[in-house]
Amino acid sequence: MGSHANYARWIWVELIGFDNEHSDYAVKAYIDNLGFVPDALSLLFFTPEFVHNHENMEIERALPRECCSYTARPYNRERARQAWTNHQLRNLIAELQKYNIAVYCSFFNIYEYNFDGEKFRGDWSDKHSYLCERMKSGLLHGLLNPLKRFENQTYYEDFFISKLTQVLTDYGFNGYHGADGYTSGRITLAEGDYSDDMVGQFIASRKLESIAEITAFCEGRQAEFEQRAEWIWANLREEWIAFYADRWELFWQKVVAAVHRDHRKVVFNTAWTRDPFEALYRYGVDYRRIANTGIDGFVVETVGASLIMGAGGVEMNPHYDFLAMLMTIKAYVPKVDLYCLNAIQDTTERWDALRHAPTILERDIYSLSNVFWMNEAGALNRCSTGFVACLSDGIHHHEWKWIHNRWNLAFGEGPKQILGATMIWSDYAFNNQLSDYVRTRGWSTHKLLHELISRGAPIHSIVNIKFLEQAHGAILVPHSHLLSEDERRAVSAYSNGPVIMIGPELSDIQEDQLSCAVYGEKGRLDQSFTADQELLTADELKDINDPKYWVHELYFQRISDDFLQKCANVIGEHTGSPQILQGAAVIEVTALQLSDNYIRLFIGNDHVNYSEARIEMGKRIVTIAIRTDFPGTPVIPEGKCFNVRVPGRGIVVLDVATETN
Repeated sequence: MGSHANYARWIWVELIGFDNEHSDYAVKAYIDNLGFVPDALSLLFFTPEFVHNHENMEIERALPRECCSYTARPYNRERARQAWTNHQLRNLIAELQKYNIAVYCSFFNIYEYNFDGEKFRGDWSDKHSYLCERMKSGLLHGLLNPLKRFENQTYYEDFFISKLTQVLTDYGFNGYHGADGYTSGRITLAEGDYSDDMVGQFIASRKLESIAEITAFCEGRQAEFEQRAEWIWANLREEWIAFYADRWELFWQKVVAAVHRDHRKVVFNTAWTRDPFEALYRYGVDYRRIANTGIDGFVVETVGASLIMGAGGVEMNPHYDFLAMLMTIKAYVPKVDLYCLNAIQDTTERWDALRHAPTILERDIYSLSNVFWMNEAGALNRCSTGFVACLSDGIHHHEWKWIHNRWNLAFGEGPKQILGATMIWSDYAFNNQLSDYVRTRGWSTHKLLHELISRGAPIHSIVNIKFLEQAHGAILVPHSHLLSEDERRAVSAYSNGPVIMIGPELSDIQEDQLSCAVYGEKGRLDQSFTADQELLTADELKDINDPKYWVHELYFQRISDDFLQKCANVIGEHTGSPQILQGAAVIEVTALQLSDNYIRLFIGNDHVNYSEARIEMGKRIVTIAIRTDFPGTPVIPEGKCFNVRVPGRGIVVLDVATETN
């Protein structure tokens, strides 16, 4: 059995992962198969009908079939879906808790599913379908919006929380895992929910009764309904976003207070893989305000492995996007534990990274575990607290061993320093970013970070500008025009290394044209250059349609690839990071200095084919130890350099000992 790790190990699994024909519900067999005892296990019941229809436990009742497996899928690799009862579920939870596993309850806001070729709907939700999200076209989206009100004007959230706390108590759960649809809407704010109810709440909260363009009631009149929605998004966009941020904060304040009252915990899925800015702009979710509710952790949707292999239905490669997303979330909510969703497999959603794309999964594991944030004492900490295995049934013992071994190496020895630049995060700048984006469609901190690291910029750590004096080496300061005067002075006074600034033209911060400037000792300007941009006019910006769904990218002003690549190169030149002499177009390197002459390298490959990398370390190499299974032959040092082959969309981990100065 695996020893206790220095990171959190969570499991997300359906009831089909267990067997109600065994006296212990096959819990011991499940844990033996895992090879370790997880810290927590979240049971996925798919639908809120699990809560809506809950009654007391005095009578043994059958659970809805769609709660017994995700969308009532008929089987997994081990068994057919079984009919579970409420008493059996309570006993299963008790069996899991005998191993000191914290058991959480989770479900989505979905109540429709297909069974034997027919569409079925949960009874309670179907009777209250007016609670669904309503798109700006006037059509119901078929997914519950937990911020809405019943026909009698009482809030769904109050009913929901009352039922949820009863469920947690009656079954003996240790906590609630808020999942998709209960942590944000499924459609973006540009698209909905523009129902009479949500618009009515908006009008009342912002005292907008006098605005003629916002008709309080127009459901059923499509043209008028669409006109109202489009007018709100065009003219009151920031107010609409702020309203939703208020509502999501209130919803989670109520949930956290109620669940904590019973000495249970709450964790929260982040909004559709989005960083702090896009979570706010696209979904009205402010992570800082959610964190301030006292929530016990975020489950961060770092599901790159599944999306890179096409599970989202579109061509995308969010590897760097998600690394930057994880870093910026941690910078924004540093006191919150972040548990990374590890996209292993999902039978219902029809993807399997473990069997179909193991190199991508392996790269995800090592990469997500090795981005860092610096605290007020100057200590480097991993942004991630651990992994949530998603999903966790039908996996063989040798496969779990493969996963667990990689988790252990990923969360290995922490670095003394990181060979690269440190990204500077400013809460003040973030608070100004929404208005700046609405006006200019300028790049967010996250957008700039992920585009730079995707071009080879060695940026693997982030620090709040409040702790700038703790940083050492090169720093990257984005959006200097959004900083406070005190923050600008702090940046100007930084003396622990080069300062690289990227933002609007530094000689005139009213211009939206981007430039990059490098400052050396005593604020000396060593280098500067400006982007070649064709900025859209205000009228052209108004014509841009924001995306409906999370898989579609948000529009930002175009910036030339030449400028971004030059910025990335400049960042690399001003750090002590290893240089990629061959393969730079597809190879990325994270270098962790474990001791004075001992460096751990994570060498990733963006290409689908094997790629040859030649790396120069800056010092003569003494030894190279291979920590991954591949390559299976020694990597031979050649002075300061070495060559290594990296698997397609995969990663190699090497420990390199260099000559002592």
